[in-house]
Amino acid sequence: MTLSCNAEILLPPNEVVKQTQDGFKPGARRRWGLLEWPALLRKLDKVDASYRE
Repeated sequence: MTLSCNAEILLPPNEVVKQTQDGFKPGARRRWGLLEWPALLRKLDKVDASYRE
């Protein structure tokens, strides 16, 4: 499907791929919610921002 778009396929740099892989290895330490929480708050703001009051 990607090739059918007649566009160049841009892959992330190897360093980004390695950091992402390392973050999901068993035993890897990552602060849970570091990325997820702000995204969930933005989503909630769109639905009903009254929780901030």
